[in-house]
Amino acid sequence: IIDYIDINYDYNNFDNLHRTKFLKSKAEVELHTKNLSKANECIENLIKFEEVNGQSVFCAEIFKILGMIRFEQSRYSEARNILNYSKELAIKCQNTYVYCEALLELAKLKYNLGQSSEAIEHLDEVIAKSSEYKLNNIVKNASIVLYEHYKENKQFELSLNYLEIFMRADEEIHSFKNMRLLAKLNIDHGEKELRLYNILYDKTDLLY
Repeated sequence: IIDYIDINYDYNNFDNLHRTKFLKSKAEVELHTKNLSKANECIENLIKFEEVNGQSVFCAEIFKILGMIRFEQSRYSEARNILNYSKELAIKCQNTYVYCEALLELAKLKYNLGQSSEAIEHLDEVIAKSSEYKLNNIVKNASIVLYEHYKENKQFELSLNYLEIFMRADEEIHSFKNMRLLAKLNIDHGEKELRLYNILYDKTDLLY
């Protein structure tokens, strides 16, 4: 989809906010498909664009993505500084979601560097704050890391505790999705009943 947009649309013609959203999304896609050079190019172009046009509401998220790219490039010191900066921007913007995401990525980085105790502190904070705001996807991502950590270290009681946190968050996500689906089914059913009623009314009117 991103390639199609690249070929068929000139994002330079987008307004500033849509251009920012496009480049941010493109950088994330390239990052998750491990195309680091393209991801880096997108995000650096975006940072230059924001320097000229002023920081958008996505500024904290942009630096979080840059930190993730640096982590994938094994530039750990830079990644740590950038993710910390992303956290600071998220606090200024009062963006709890990005704050938790940046802290989660920072925890993964520290865990990768063997700084387990600091990583665990970060992950526990992520779970506490995300649970408070019902950010269940982030709760799942943080708790599964701790589940694996404690299982690997044969601390099975703690491992089970984080597995239960993971399962509760997962259940809430599915429950919410099911509620939305049921609401949609009820609306669809109501619309069908209404259409049927209209048809019957028209036929009765015709017979009359």
